[in-house]
Amino acid sequence: MAGKEHRDYREEEDANIVVSGDDFKGHTFEEQTQSINISSSGISFYLNTFIGPRSFITIDLTQSKQFGYLGKVSAVVVRLEILSSERHLVAAEFI
Repeated sequence: MAGKEHRDYREEEDANIVVSGDDFKGHTFEEQTQSINISSSGISFYLNTFIGPRSFITIDLTQSKQFGYLGKVSAVVVRLEILSSERHLVAAEFI
């Protein structure tokens, strides 16, 4: 089976972030949350807003212990796990 098996090392980090983009219904949203972990290629976090897989989002990561100041970065949602109607685990890859 062909596939990408390589994953960057993800460092656990609870940095404050602001996520913005379009929700599942196409409405613009902006939500403050915290990262769970971060790597050079992506980030995971919990979100209350429901967004779809492959959604394009903007993440404002003002301060990271691992990377310092990053500012706003674009990302695409690569994994979405619905934990409850108001809590979703999101993994996004930086683009």
